[in-house]
Amino acid sequence: MSNERYFPKEIWYIIKSYEFQLNYPRCVQIQALETLKFHIAMPFVLSLHKYTHYPEQLAFIKQNQPQLWNMFSHEYISGYIGLQIYKNIRIY
Repeated sequence: MSNERYFPKEIWYIIKSYEFQLNYPRCVQIQALETLKFHIAMPFVLSLHKYTHYPEQLAFIKQNQPQLWNMFSHEYISGYIGLQIYKNIRIY
């Protein structure tokens, strides 16, 4: 048997959530999501239709906002992009 000890996942999750809250306070998270929302809406506002689709939006965000992947999971960002595209399609 190795010398490593088992660390309960529940406690590890709590520690990581505190670390996340210290590194990225709620105001920073909100500002990042507002920036993301702005970048997603621009192709719709400017009628650049070839850039309004999900793959183009995701590639643009990955290239220009890589710090978002430190704040949020890929699944969360992908879902948020999809939701914002849906909202913008309904508006524009």
